[in-house]
Amino acid sequence: MSAHPGAYTRAQRDQTITWRSQDLRYRFGKGQAYYIASRNDERFQGDFGDKPNDGNFCIDGLVWPDGVPHAGLVEYKKVFEAVRFAAVEGHPGRFTLTNKYDFLDLSHLTAHWTVTKGAAVVSKGDLALPLIPAQGTGTLNVPTTLPAGSVSEPVVLTVSVRLSHNATWAEAGHEVALGQFVSAPGKVDAPSGEKALKLTQSEFAALIAGDGFTIAIDKFRGRIVSWNLGGSELIKEGPRVHVWRAPTDNDTHIAGEWRQSGYDHLWERTSSVELAEADGGRVALTVESVLAGYPVAPVLKLVTSHLFTPGGSVSITVFSDPIRSAAPLPRIGPTLALPAGFENVRWAGRGPQHSYSDMKHAARFGLWSSSVADQYVNFVRPQEHGNHTDTAWTEVTKAQGIGLHASGVSDFSASHFTA
Repeated sequence: MSAHPGAYTRAQRDQTITWRSQDLRYRFGKGQAYYIASRNDERFQGDFGDKPNDGNFCIDGLVWPDGVPHAGLVEYKKVFEAVRFAAVEGHPGRFTLTNKYDFLDLSHLTAHWTVTKGAAVVSKGDLALPLIPAQGTGTLNVPTTLPAGSVSEPVVLTVSVRLSHNATWAEAGHEVALGQFVSAPGKVDAPSGEKALKLTQSEFAALIAGDGFTIAIDKFRGRIVSWNLGGSELIKEGPRVHVWRAPTDNDTHIAGEWRQSGYDHLWERTSSVELAEADGGRVALTVESVLAGYPVAPVLKLVTSHLFTPGGSVSITVFSDPIRSAAPLPRIGPTLALPAGFENVRWAGRGPQHSYSDMKHAARFGLWSSSVADQYVNFVRPQEHGNHTDTAWTEVTKAQGIGLHASGVSDFSASHFTA
């Protein structure tokens, strides 16, 4: 793909290296038909014992080998869109528009706007665009008043710029560009509780009891091993710091350094655990540990603080400090495992497709829902997938609505796979 079109004003902006990823269908067994229902049945160089080969070098298109578009194509369309939006600070509903066409004004386009609060559309309408000449700028005012939002129901103003008439390449109504204004969601308040937490502990174990829930602590490792709410177990393995992820195709040159540094088999080794009652009926857990793995030397020193509240929440803060010089980390953050049955995911932030700090322009702000299974991205060569960035909160629940709600972490992923 060529450089971002906004980076160089005199650069050619319309070149794409590969449209469709290239591979071969594979025939399983003599005389059997080709399997074409899944990309898992596709093969690339090296899968046939052919040497030398370029591996999956040609799996680099904007659509999958079967012609289905993926997030890369959506992102490509967004960064090259012909109308750019910039929200005017202090004026909700006002945007500065930039016409990126080289020769056309915006007379062939129209706008449709919607205001959503949570998952509900509260107002919508059509709007004429200002007549901005090629490469010019102008102001668009959306005639609406935004309602008050909340953390659970964020307010989002979305303006969709569309073709007003049929064109040779698309029909009227085709979306050409999109802009959004997101109302600040505010601060997440921890659930309140009247009864102080009860802490009982022995040499290697502890139990925190609240109103309708219990949390069990392994004092040897300093980790939550059980979180039971009304008879339902919420976790299978408590939060721990994790740095590994499956390398992507673009990680080819650094993945070897990651493995040489031991990142793919680091484990948390606990050095001290402090557990005590705190003010406000709360309980504090502080764990000092290092991330290390045989036969590599320790990489990070960690101090993890947990603050359990009577309302049934826990605030987790992790401080990390490198112990030695090593390759850049693939990622860093807490990970936990949930029991079977937690299949429903909801989040407020960018979606619905996966997004990352360097690939998020096309992911729209809103309130999204999905199954954990649908978070899987079926790359021809399996690799990191399913992340969501710029997230205000996320929750994973069972069919009955019981589950976990997390906030304060801008990126998350939910997967049936460990990496």
